[in-house]
Amino acid sequence: MIKPGNKYFFAFAFLFFLLFRTAQAQDVGKFELNEINFSGNSFYSDAELRAAIVSKESPGWFSQFLYSFSNLGEAPVLFDSLKIPLDEQNIRKLYFENGFFMVKVSHKIKIDTVRKYVYLTYFIQEGVRHRFAKTIVKGLRNINVKLFNKIKGIVNFDTASFYSAPKVEQSERQAITLLQDNGFMLAKADKPFVKVDTIKNKAQVSFLFHAGRRYKIGKIKISKKGPGGKLVSDDLLKKIVNIKTGEYYSNFNITQAQIRLYRTNLFSSALVSAIVSDSVDSTVPLLISADVDKMYGIAPQIIANNEDNAFNLGLGIEFSRKNFLGNARKLALNASAAGQDIWNFLKNASLADTTLQGYSDAHLTIEQPFLFGKPINTKFETYFTLQKRRNEYNSKIFGANLALNFELPRYTYFTGLKTYFNWENAQYIYQRSYISNNLRLSFLRQFGNSNVNVDSLVNYFMNNILKDNKFFTTNTLLGIKINANHTNSMFFPTNGYSLSLILENGNSIPYLISKIRGARFAKPQYFKAIAEVSYFPKLFFKKTSAFGIKLKVGDIYVAQGNKADISINQRLYAGGSNSIRGWGSRELVPEESPINITAPTTDFNSVLLRGISPGGFALIEGSFELRQRLIGHLGYAIFTDYGNTWNSFSEIQLNSFAVAVGFGLRFYTDFVPLRLDFAFKFFDPKDRRNLIVRLNDRGGFWNIFQFHLGIGEAF
Repeated sequence: MIKPGNKYFFAFAFLFFLLFRTAQAQDVGKFELNEINFSGNSFYSDAELRAAIVSKESPGWFSQFLYSFSNLGEAPVLFDSLKIPLDEQNIRKLYFENGFFMVKVSHKIKIDTVRKYVYLTYFIQEGVRHRFAKTIVKGLRNINVKLFNKIKGIVNFDTASFYSAPKVEQSERQAITLLQDNGFMLAKADKPFVKVDTIKNKAQVSFLFHAGRRYKIGKIKISKKGPGGKLVSDDLLKKIVNIKTGEYYSNFNITQAQIRLYRTNLFSSALVSAIVSDSVDSTVPLLISADVDKMYGIAPQIIANNEDNAFNLGLGIEFSRKNFLGNARKLALNASAAGQDIWNFLKNASLADTTLQGYSDAHLTIEQPFLFGKPINTKFETYFTLQKRRNEYNSKIFGANLALNFELPRYTYFTGLKTYFNWENAQYIYQRSYISNNLRLSFLRQFGNSNVNVDSLVNYFMNNILKDNKFFTTNTLLGIKINANHTNSMFFPTNGYSLSLILENGNSIPYLISKIRGARFAKPQYFKAIAEVSYFPKLFFKKTSAFGIKLKVGDIYVAQGNKADISINQRLYAGGSNSIRGWGSRELVPEESPINITAPTTDFNSVLLRGISPGGFALIEGSFELRQRLIGHLGYAIFTDYGNTWNSFSEIQLNSFAVAVGFGLRFYTDFVPLRLDFAFKFFDPKDRRNLIVRLNDRGGFWNIFQFHLGIGEAF
């Protein structure tokens, strides 16, 4: 007989309790986990807590029904009480990461024996959130004062701010990176120690760094192979890498060196690395390994891009000469032809149809990684383009462009800086039907309420006043483009923002030259600004879901001259695969021209052609898009786009905004997302009837539907 005082009593009682709970767990484990609820949480949402725990709710009946006879849907989830301790541990860990060190977690199980359901509820007492105390930094006595103060600035936290484990980890990584970029090649740190004061509600973080020895770059070694290895000198490789013997070791400089090597297109593979095993005292040798491609190449191309806010598909061929005249310079000759607005072409499927639009062009490009001995990527390009716009015009454009792409230092706000100079001469040949349609619209606006026979007036002007249908323009541009990308991913951002600003000045250089020469200058001087911001608020706990907001604003300000003289391809347009997707490329243009055509003048032909030129001078457009990655590389998006172009901001009215809604499919490759978007004209400012009425028109669905192929996300 076992007596209560016996030393085996408690062991026997514990074993009995354990067997009882195991039997109970096995019995309840046959039930579905129907619901997981949380009580007492305010800092974290239910969705964030569900994502953190191991237990998952059983799917709905429809999903289970699909799973019962196919691979679709999901299997039922049975309750497992052994996961509860892990769930509570994960919840506590989640709260600890944001300073809730006194959090308490308990649970309650409710069993429905009839439907064989289990309802699990976690009760959370969050407690007081702790703030940072003064940070302690150890192990950096042997580094210089300037570097030490920089590191202290990184790891010192505002004592008024709340404790955050991600912030601590980020600061530690930044400090180690700073050490490794300043010669301390082998720098590392122990896991930060956190001392919690539950009386003052403070958390003190202690960092222990191991900086090690400070290294300088020693001998630079070269290893070359490949068919072009003998044609690229060792000195050129060192010049591209731009790291000198005697400099302090820097991880950042090595990364930049590899980027410069790949940017030259001379190498099929390139690697810059420190040979740690050969380090002597405080010097470490550097090895530049490169597999050099052939210097000549002829390659066919498949054209697939999103230029002009449309998906262009075509063929091309390129001849390239690498290391042209030395210094890693590249010469390229390229010819291509592409069709635009593939959806309209597929609907008509006829090369003779006037709805077909596209372009053919030829380019000569010289690109080099240096300018005046500095790592400034320089590109000179001259080009000739033939373009056909649907039912509008044909164009011949000849131009030249010089672009300078600057490397920016690390930790700058802006992540990209490009300046450029462009000269362009263009000839536009308008279709007579396009001219007559624009004349009719203009006359209807002016004489619609009178007894004037508009059709007769249009015929008279077309047959007697219009001399030809050609319009010539020359344009000179100075521009700068600045980017700042602060998102958490290049291809699928779920948090952060990006900015882009383009500033251009048109025709100031020829204006100054004409003033010096004392000649008359008739072309317009103008300034163009386009600002775009994309924002991705952190609405989802999972990294497979994202919500994005885009806003783009553009304006052309004419300082001198007539805005109608501004070249068509310098104006502002909306509509297309990267714009308002319910419309085709460049379809959204102002309804009225920037000048009024009232009567014949001595230069009426020029006035007319300038007046009917498409394109706006003020632009607003934006998007809201929900993105979701599904299984593997597949995903989808739901979006709303809005905006338009106007002749000036004073013309903007709420009912002049075009609105499109739609959905899209995504295939996320390792390099760039491919997308297929289906969009509908939800509100058309040129046809303000509601969507149902427009759908009842003849061909109504196809009039409001637009399909786009695209490379990369719309923003």
